[in-house]
Amino acid sequence: MAILASIVALLLAGTAMAEAPAPGWYRGLVGRTATALDTPERYEKNKEVEMELRIDDAGRVSGRYFYFDAVTLAPGADIAIEGRVTPEGKVQLEEKVGGKVTGRWRGSDDGAELSGTWTDPSGRRKLRFVLERVDDREGEEHAVTPQVAYRGRRVVGTNLQLPFLTRHPRPEVMKTVNDRISASFQGHRCEPTMSPDDFDVTWEVRYASVDLFSVEVSEGWFCNAAYPSAEPRSFTYDLRTGREVEFADLFQNYEAKKDAILEALFADAAASRDEECKEAAASWPESDAGPGAKPAPGPRLLGDSIRFHLTPTVLHVVEVGLPHVIAACRLSADVPYEKLRQFVAPGSPVALIADAKKPAK
Repeated sequence: MAILASIVALLLAGTAMAEAPAPGWYRGLVGRTATALDTPERYEKNKEVEMELRIDDAGRVSGRYFYFDAVTLAPGADIAIEGRVTPEGKVQLEEKVGGKVTGRWRGSDDGAELSGTWTDPSGRRKLRFVLERVDDREGEEHAVTPQVAYRGRRVVGTNLQLPFLTRHPRPEVMKTVNDRISASFQGHRCEPTMSPDDFDVTWEVRYASVDLFSVEVSEGWFCNAAYPSAEPRSFTYDLRTGREVEFADLFQNYEAKKDAILEALFADAAASRDEECKEAAASWPESDAGPGAKPAPGPRLLGDSIRFHLTPTVLHVVEVGLPHVIAACRLSADVPYEKLRQFVAPGSPVALIADAKKPAK
């Protein structure tokens, strides 16, 4: 009988462990009618939240959660949570704002979702919560130098994974850069009433050093629209300051020399356009100067801005902001740095790379 009792106890313990929530991120709803059923109506009367659980070996839980803005889909202020997982696998949490308890979470994980009841401090107001696990697998860490490294991580509040710095000699710069990368992609997902969320990115770090971090990014989405969309979203950060590098920052007196700079960047690409795109460039959009005005010198850009990324040998540029009907006519080019030497601002990212490649005298 003692042996049988031990076997039963072990089986029960195994069941409890299987029901315990796993550490990581969860996203779902809190409200009177919160449900995991995939219907648009479930978002009308409930709040969407995302929660991070950190669980130690003793079952102690810490973490945070936040509500999503219903319009921008960006997460709001972090709300701290702490508590424990019981031997039976139940989660018992308290949320705190300014050191005061503002709510309690009681629930369990059935393997498919973490669900239960949220109550206010008085215990009188009760809301149901249903949270599903969010895939948050981290990529492999890539070392650039002994002091600088990065890895792919999910942008909180989305299903997108992008590269974030994991090592840098100036921690405050690393935090600034990572916060800005995260902020620039927050809300980049389909509305939660749409399923599935087909926002996606591909990325590759094209240049990284102790001074610069330049990433080529292409983002695509459909979100039940009439057609899929895709756009270059590349970004570059100056790791000396933590500031994002804008296109004009690459050059000296960009506005005054704009026509000559665009000629150096895009003339060859414009000349090799097919006839259909050349016709589009000649007629779309109407000149800002009005009918009959002379066209601006240099290659005709159809987009309203330029994205870029750095590499060890060339500057990659591509025009963005084109209407879908002419998106295939966007200009892109890989321009050797030496071709841009006369336009480059001293100390700019292009100058840093080009000067680093000069042979020692």
